[in-house]
Amino acid sequence: MQKPRGKKAPPGARALQGSGDGFWELDLRNGTAWFSDWFYDNLDWSGSDHRPTWSSLRPLMPPETWTALLDEMRRHLEVDIALDVEVPVQVDGGEPRWWQIRGRAERNALRQPMHLAGCVRDVSAEHRRRAELADEIAWLRGAFDAFPVAAAVLDIHDRIVGINRCWRERGANDPWFAEHGRIGAALPEDGRSTATGTRLLRRPIGDAGAHTLVLAQDSASHSVSS
Repeated sequence: MQKPRGKKAPPGARALQGSGDGFWELDLRNGTAWFSDWFYDNLDWSGSDHRPTWSSLRPLMPPETWTALLDEMRRHLEVDIALDVEVPVQVDGGEPRWWQIRGRAERNALRQPMHLAGCVRDVSAEHRRRAELADEIAWLRGAFDAFPVAAAVLDIHDRIVGINRCWRERGANDPWFAEHGRIGAALPEDGRSTATGTRLLRRPIGDAGAHTLVLAQDSASHSVSS
Protein backbone atom coordinates (compact mmCIF):
# COMPACT_ATOMS: atom_id res chain seq x y z
CA MET A 1 0.00 0.00 0.00
CA GLN A 2 1.46 3.31 -1.04
CA LYS A 3 1.67 5.90 1.68
CA PRO A 4 -0.91 8.65 1.23
CA ARG A 5 0.38 11.82 -0.44
CA GLY A 6 -1.53 15.04 -0.66
CA LYS A 7 -1.73 17.04 -3.85
CA LYS A 8 -0.31 20.09 -2.17
CA ALA A 9 2.55 19.97 0.32
CA PRO A 10 1.45 21.25 3.76
CA PRO A 11 3.39 24.04 5.47
CA GLY A 12 6.73 22.77 6.71
CA ALA A 13 6.83 19.75 4.39
CA ARG A 14 9.86 21.05 2.49
CA ALA A 15 11.68 21.74 5.76
CA LEU A 16 11.06 18.15 6.85
CA GLN A 17 12.36 16.84 3.56
CA GLY A 18 15.39 19.10 3.54
CA SER A 19 16.44 18.32 7.10
CA GLY A 20 17.69 14.87 6.19
CA ASP A 21 16.06 13.46 9.33
CA GLY A 22 13.08 11.20 9.85
CA PHE A 23 10.11 12.48 11.86
CA TRP A 24 7.60 10.36 13.71
CA GLU A 25 4.58 10.72 15.96
CA LEU A 26 2.75 8.27 18.20
CA ASP A 27 -0.82 8.72 19.39
CA LEU A 28 -0.64 7.16 22.84
CA ARG A 29 -4.42 7.01 23.11
CA ASN A 30 -4.92 4.48 20.33
CA GLY A 31 -1.39 3.36 19.42
CA THR A 32 -1.43 4.70 15.86
CA ALA A 33 1.75 6.08 14.33
CA TRP A 34 2.74 8.55 11.65
CA PHE A 35 6.11 8.51 9.87
CA SER A 36 7.61 11.04 7.48
CA ASP A 37 8.85 10.20 3.97
CA TRP A 38 12.35 9.56 5.32
CA PHE A 39 11.24 6.21 6.78
CA TYR A 40 9.52 5.13 3.57
CA ASP A 41 12.56 6.05 1.51
CA ASN A 42 15.10 4.38 3.80
CA LEU A 43 13.11 1.34 4.90
CA ASP A 44 11.34 0.53 1.64
CA TRP A 45 7.91 0.76 3.24
CA SER A 46 6.28 2.04 0.04
CA GLY A 47 5.45 -1.49 -1.11
CA SER A 48 4.01 -2.58 2.22
CA ASP A 49 0.36 -3.65 2.31
CA HIS A 50 -0.16 -2.47 5.88
CA ARG A 51 0.18 0.83 7.71
CA PRO A 52 3.49 0.95 9.65
CA THR A 53 3.32 1.06 13.43
CA TRP A 54 6.05 1.72 15.98
CA SER A 55 6.56 -2.05 16.19
CA SER A 56 7.48 -2.01 12.50
CA LEU A 57 10.91 -0.80 13.67
CA ARG A 58 11.41 -3.84 15.90
CA PRO A 59 12.92 -6.17 13.23
CA LEU A 60 15.66 -3.61 12.58
CA MET A 61 17.16 -3.93 16.06
CA PRO A 62 18.61 -6.69 18.24
CA PRO A 63 16.07 -7.82 20.89
CA GLU A 64 18.03 -6.26 23.73
CA THR A 65 18.24 -2.94 21.88
CA TRP A 66 14.51 -2.89 21.24
CA THR A 67 13.82 -3.63 24.92
CA ALA A 68 16.22 -0.87 26.01
CA LEU A 69 14.54 1.60 23.64
CA LEU A 70 11.09 0.82 25.02
CA ASP A 71 12.45 1.19 28.56
CA GLU A 72 13.79 4.65 27.72
CA MET A 73 10.45 5.64 26.18
CA ARG A 74 8.58 4.49 29.30
CA ARG A 75 11.03 6.37 31.52
CA HIS A 76 10.44 9.54 29.50
CA LEU A 77 6.67 9.18 29.82
CA GLU A 78 6.91 8.54 33.56
CA VAL A 79 9.39 11.21 34.67
CA ASP A 80 9.27 13.63 31.71
CA ILE A 81 12.96 13.63 30.83
CA ALA A 82 14.17 14.04 27.26
CA LEU A 83 14.16 10.92 25.10
CA ASP A 84 17.58 10.79 23.44
CA VAL A 85 19.14 7.42 22.64
CA GLU A 86 21.44 5.94 20.00
CA VAL A 87 20.62 2.46 18.75
CA PRO A 88 22.16 0.09 16.16
CA VAL A 89 19.83 -0.86 13.30
CA GLN A 90 20.12 -3.28 10.39
CA VAL A 91 18.56 -1.55 7.40
CA ASP A 92 19.83 -3.01 4.15
CA GLY A 93 21.69 -6.16 5.12
CA GLY A 94 25.04 -4.37 5.10
CA GLU A 95 26.95 -2.84 7.97
CA PRO A 96 24.76 -1.90 10.95
CA ARG A 97 23.69 1.75 11.00
CA TRP A 98 23.33 3.91 14.10
CA TRP A 99 20.23 6.00 14.71
CA GLN A 100 19.81 8.76 17.23
CA ILE A 101 16.17 8.70 18.34
CA ARG A 102 14.90 11.83 20.08
CA GLY A 103 11.42 12.72 21.25
CA ARG A 104 9.19 14.58 23.65
CA ALA A 105 5.73 13.81 24.97
CA GLU A 106 2.79 16.17 24.59
CA ARG A 107 0.73 16.16 27.80
CA ASN A 108 -2.75 17.28 28.74
CA ALA A 109 -3.75 19.59 31.61
CA LEU A 110 -3.35 16.67 34.04
CA ARG A 111 0.21 16.08 32.81
CA GLN A 112 -0.83 12.80 31.22
CA PRO A 113 1.09 11.97 28.01
CA MET A 114 -1.16 12.05 24.95
CA HIS A 115 1.29 12.05 22.06
CA LEU A 116 4.97 11.23 21.69
CA ALA A 117 6.78 12.78 18.76
CA GLY A 118 10.32 13.29 17.62
CA CYS A 119 12.92 12.61 15.00
CA VAL A 120 15.48 10.04 13.92
CA ARG A 121 18.91 11.00 12.61
CA ASP A 122 21.41 8.65 11.04
CA VAL A 123 24.56 9.20 13.12
CA SER A 124 26.56 6.29 11.69
CA ALA A 125 29.38 8.56 10.51
CA GLU A 126 29.62 10.31 13.89
CA HIS A 127 29.52 6.97 15.71
CA ARG A 128 32.31 5.64 13.48
CA ARG A 129 34.44 8.73 14.11
CA ARG A 130 33.93 8.39 17.88
CA ALA A 131 34.98 4.74 17.71
CA GLU A 132 38.09 5.64 15.69
CA LEU A 133 38.92 8.43 18.14
CA ALA A 134 38.51 6.04 21.08
CA ASP A 135 40.92 3.60 19.40
CA GLU A 136 43.41 6.41 18.79
CA ILE A 137 43.17 7.59 22.39
CA ALA A 138 43.68 4.02 23.63
CA TRP A 139 46.78 3.71 21.43
CA LEU A 140 48.19 7.02 22.66
CA ARG A 141 47.58 6.05 26.28
CA GLY A 142 49.39 2.78 25.67
CA ALA A 143 52.33 4.60 24.14
CA PHE A 144 52.34 7.12 27.01
CA ASP A 145 52.38 4.27 29.52
CA ALA A 146 55.33 2.69 27.70
CA PHE A 147 57.58 5.74 28.18
CA PRO A 148 60.79 4.56 29.91
CA VAL A 149 60.77 7.64 32.16
CA ALA A 150 58.16 9.01 34.52
CA ALA A 151 55.89 11.38 32.59
CA ALA A 152 52.85 13.53 33.32
CA VAL A 153 50.54 15.75 31.28
CA LEU A 154 49.44 19.14 32.61
CA ASP A 155 46.50 21.28 31.54
CA ILE A 156 46.70 24.98 30.75
CA HIS A 157 46.60 25.72 34.51
CA ASP A 158 49.65 23.49 35.15
CA ARG A 159 47.64 20.84 36.94
CA ILE A 160 48.03 17.13 36.30
CA VAL A 161 45.49 15.49 33.98
CA GLY A 162 47.40 12.23 33.50
CA ILE A 163 50.47 10.25 34.56
CA ASN A 164 52.10 7.19 33.04
CA ARG A 165 52.95 3.80 34.51
CA CYS A 166 56.55 4.73 35.33
CA TRP A 167 55.32 7.73 37.34
CA ARG A 168 52.87 5.51 39.23
CA GLU A 169 55.57 2.94 39.95
CA ARG A 170 57.93 5.60 41.28
CA GLY A 171 55.12 6.86 43.49
CA ALA A 172 55.14 3.52 45.33
CA ASN A 173 58.62 4.27 46.72
CA ASP A 174 59.06 8.02 46.36
CA PRO A 175 56.77 10.25 48.47
CA TRP A 176 57.24 13.17 46.09
CA PHE A 177 55.91 11.26 43.09
CA ALA A 178 53.10 9.86 45.21
CA GLU A 179 52.09 13.36 46.34
CA HIS A 180 52.26 14.78 42.81
CA GLY A 181 50.60 11.81 41.14
CA ARG A 182 47.10 12.93 41.99
CA ILE A 183 44.87 14.28 39.22
CA GLY A 184 44.57 18.03 39.74
CA ALA A 185 47.84 18.38 41.65
CA ALA A 186 50.18 21.20 40.68
CA LEU A 187 53.88 20.73 39.85
CA PRO A 188 56.94 22.91 40.51
CA GLU A 189 57.93 25.32 37.75
CA ASP A 190 60.12 24.39 34.79
CA GLY A 191 63.72 23.61 35.65
CA ARG A 192 63.11 22.84 39.32
CA SER A 193 63.94 19.52 40.89
CA THR A 194 61.89 17.22 43.06
CA ALA A 195 62.70 16.63 46.71
CA THR A 196 64.86 13.68 45.66
CA GLY A 197 66.84 15.61 43.06
CA THR A 198 64.91 14.59 39.97
CA ARG A 199 64.73 17.37 37.42
CA LEU A 200 61.44 18.14 35.68
CA LEU A 201 61.62 18.94 31.98
CA ARG A 202 58.58 20.53 30.33
CA ARG A 203 57.58 20.45 26.69
CA PRO A 204 54.42 22.15 25.31
CA ILE A 205 52.14 19.82 23.33
CA GLY A 206 48.83 20.19 21.56
CA ASP A 207 47.31 23.19 19.84
CA ALA A 208 48.91 26.45 21.00
CA GLY A 209 50.60 24.58 23.84
CA ALA A 210 47.32 23.97 25.65
CA HIS A 211 48.92 21.01 27.43
CA THR A 212 52.40 20.36 28.77
CA LEU A 213 54.36 17.13 28.83
CA VAL A 214 56.52 16.78 31.94
CA LEU A 215 59.43 14.32 31.95
CA ALA A 216 61.14 13.41 35.22
CA GLN A 217 64.88 13.18 34.47
CA ASP A 218 67.24 11.78 37.07
CA SER A 219 70.59 13.51 37.33
CA ALA A 220 72.37 10.33 36.24
CA SER A 221 70.22 9.87 33.15
CA HIS A 222 70.84 11.26 29.68
CA SER A 223 69.31 14.59 28.81
CA VAL A 224 66.08 14.75 26.86
CA SER A 225 66.33 16.78 23.67
CA SER A 226 63.89 19.61 23.10
